[in-house]
Formats: sequence, C-alpha cells, structure tokens
Amino acid sequence: MKSLIFFFSALIATLPFSHYLIAFYGINLFSILINIELVGYIIKSITMNLNMILFAALMVVVVVYNYSLFAFVFFHEQINEEYDQFIEFLFISMNSGIRQGGGLGDLMKQPKWEQSDFFFRNI
Repeated sequence: MKSLIFFFSALIATLPFSHYLIAFYGINLFSILINIELVGYIIKSITMNLNMILFAALMVVVVVYNYSLFAFVFFHEQINEEYDQFIEFLFISMNSGIRQGGGLGDLMKQPKWEQSDFFFRNI
C-alpha cells in the first residue's frame, strides 16, 4: 500500500514537468525498483564490498600512474600528441589508455627497426 501511494504521488508530482522533460518519467521507475526484492540484494552486495571496490580502483590508479610516468620519462618524444606536462599525459593515459586495447602503446608512434630502442619498447 505504501508503494502504491508513493507511485501515485510521484506520478502526480512529475506530470507537469514530463511535458517539458521526458527524463522525469524515470522517477516513476524507482517505485518499481523498490518492490523488487532482488534489487535490494544487489544493492546490499555492492555496499558490503564497497571498500574492496575502492581499494581495487586505487590500485588501478597507482599502476596506471607508474606506467604513465615510465612512458612519459623514457618515451616522451615518441608519443603522437605533444604533452608538455606529466599531469596532461596522466589524464590522457587514464582516459584513453585504459579504454583502448593496446593501452599506452596505442598513444605512441609505431616503432621502426632502425630505432635504437626498438627492442626496449617491445619488452
């Protein structure tokens, strides 16, 4: 009965705004989620392991920071775009280096046999 009252009150509250923004219809979907018991279990499982998820995210940031620092120091001239500061390169490597399949290697120019660091880059 409580959820039915919540549903109709949310419906009445969002009707004047739904003509202008269709996104207000999404508020009514929360009433459906409240009634599903499985959603409660999912939220509980995420919040119980929130510390572990945050530690894993922190570990990813530290590893990407170390690889970005290594690439910025040793391969600065071989990066496709020119980045003057390390913080710019760090944000680019966080953004595109994680999402791309090749990581930081996709941001760099293709190595040639004639380069002295060809084998060093491929290790």
